[in-house]
Amino acid sequence: MVATDLGSTNGTFVDGERIRTPVPLHDRSLIKIGRTRLTVLFAGLDPGGLVSAP
Repeated sequence: MVATDLGSTNGTFVDGERIRTPVPLHDRSLIKIGRTRLTVLFAGLDPGGLVSAP
């Protein structure tokens, strides 16, 4: 999964850095869009970072 800014006025920030190109997201990445803040949580990850099968 990646975050992409499509030319917003205020910018999009991932982990405190303004992004200008697509940036990969990781578990617990912090996204800021304007005054809105989001935390990425990937459920069901195994230690290798792959989604576990049910």
